[in-house]
Amino acid sequence: MFGAWATKSPTAAVSIYDGLRTGGSIYDEAKSNGATETQAQNTALLTGGFVGLTDRFGYGKTLETLNSGAGATTWRAVFSEAIKDGGRNAVVAGGQTVFENGVARQTYDPNRGYLDNVEQRMMAAGITGATLKGGLDIISKIKAGKNPQVLAETQKIFKVEPKLPIELNSKQIEFRNSGIDLKAKLNEKLKSAEVKPTEARSLTQTEQVAQKEAIKLIEQARRSEPKVTQDLQILAKQTNGEMVGLDYRFKSEESLSRKINDKSSRVEKALIRQGKTPVEASKIALNDTLSKINDSLRYTMSFTKERYYSAYKETLAKLEKQDYKVVETNDFWKKAGTNSDFGYRGINTTLISPSGQKFELQFHTPESFKLKMETHSLYEEARLPSTSTERVKELRQVQIEMANKIPIPQ
Repeated sequence: MFGAWATKSPTAAVSIYDGLRTGGSIYDEAKSNGATETQAQNTALLTGGFVGLTDRFGYGKTLETLNSGAGATTWRAVFSEAIKDGGRNAVVAGGQTVFENGVARQTYDPNRGYLDNVEQRMMAAGITGATLKGGLDIISKIKAGKNPQVLAETQKIFKVEPKLPIELNSKQIEFRNSGIDLKAKLNEKLKSAEVKPTEARSLTQTEQVAQKEAIKLIEQARRSEPKVTQDLQILAKQTNGEMVGLDYRFKSEESLSRKINDKSSRVEKALIRQGKTPVEASKIALNDTLSKINDSLRYTMSFTKERYYSAYKETLAKLEKQDYKVVETNDFWKKAGTNSDFGYRGINTTLISPSGQKFELQFHTPESFKLKMETHSLYEEARLPSTSTERVKELRQVQIEMANKIPIPQ
């Protein structure tokens, strides 16, 4: 585990360790059964190499959570992912044991059966893999408690209270007490909106579809993420920028499912009013919504205000040279003081990677990123269905006043 974390290469660390461990064990076993030195060495090399290569599909994959910092996105998924990892490790261990038995049978132990110890090894690997994966996902989920974007779920389970930054300017200090009150009220609203076990309800068909599509999008994002993250980190160094908020690059399953459901429902109702049948409206609304989802994978680059715009343009130009496609750009700095101003500062872009992964890349200054994190609880309260129109206006005004203190990039 330490090697996987330190080298940032779980597959290599586990493969090397388990390959050497297995090879050494097989060598000793072969020698004790009367094998020659050459037979023992060749058998150890062959078996250890096979185990090392196949471990990438077992414990190597399980330990990827150590470096990705992204475990299962929901508490239900922690259990299901642990079971899946346990099953995968059991299958890998079973195949390795059959291979070991076959090699031993052909060399130093002709009485060895192909299925000897397979059941025990599979059971041990399954339990170990499931426990390890579940534990790593729980650790990841606890760390996610610092993310305002999973405020509701984390506070409900761990009672984690987001902290205000230590360094506050005069305007932020002015809003400190009101911000604490707003968070307390938000917690009460979230608690009142929770579905208690005794009040559990079945998901609507639209909600079920939204949940399935959210899972698909997140799984796709996880497959594409390593290459996209690597490319962006290299670009950030080249442009004297900084990747911030990397721990939150995956949108949670709950948040994405809710977004798909809400947007699909609104479009579906509008289409029905226009004369579409419910079936037609549902299909069109879902396809339209999914085509616009861009933040199952999302990133943030931060630049100083002095070189913000030049670095932003340079970054997009370099990405396009690497076959990334810029789909949409939304400059919220230019909306300051207009009717479209809701207290957010930054540039949000939608891109498609060479592999076809759509993702969001936000460009911030250190000040605008801090503003985003500080006001996220206000944003969450404003988007609750139970929040009144008057209250939404009040929250937006607070956000705008705080945003107006942010220095505008050159």
